[in-house]
Amino acid sequence: MTSYEPDQFSMNALLTYDQAAAKGKQLYTAILNGDSPESRFLDHQHLQQHNYTRSTIARLTPFPLVHTIIAALGQGSHDLPIEVTYYHKSVIGDDDYTKLYATFKNIVDRPNGFIIATENMKYNNHTTQFIELNYWSDIAFLAWTEPAADEEKRGGDLKYVLRWAITNKDTVEVTSELLANYRVEKGISDEEWNPVWPGISFDADSEQGHALLGTPNGSGVAWLLL
Repeated sequence: MTSYEPDQFSMNALLTYDQAAAKGKQLYTAILNGDSPESRFLDHQHLQQHNYTRSTIARLTPFPLVHTIIAALGQGSHDLPIEVTYYHKSVIGDDDYTKLYATFKNIVDRPNGFIIATENMKYNNHTTQFIELNYWSDIAFLAWTEPAADEEKRGGDLKYVLRWAITNKDTVEVTSELLANYRVEKGISDEEWNPVWPGISFDADSEQGHALLGTPNGSGVAWLLL
């Protein structure tokens, strides 16, 4: 299949619902078939080589709904998850780069199998300067697989990925159209509409599932799973 980066969409026009559904279908097929090349960034040394700095904090105070979600999904109680943040510096090797302000902030809850993307802003300067390690899926993978002090804290497999407080215009536009169509199909009035947790689920191999997977935020999750 033709490979494309997880959030490489036009800066001049919003992604349409049909375009997202087509991209999402490609990604869903790639997940099932495993026919897409894996990331080159599988070693944690790549973070240092690309001048990322790391900080951590154990807290969930700003995210009380996370406790509700973890409990609703039937997960056990463990120590507080770790919020891992990678900040990008402005110099790579001997080359000076425009200051990036790139920030990748994710809550990593290994015992429960969660990654929660809370604040992620990649470098997006369209010049001759380009930072290869610049996508959420690569950073999230390295955050999830970083060495743990002991095997118990390492936890098991990744089970859930939450994208928190989405502001990406393409994702918001596609999701808004999807939900508007859903309300019309189900005959849900404004008074009856209450989109709160646990919200609405769509099968991954449905048109709606493909559309969500084809958004910038959804495709990042797909590339994390590939």
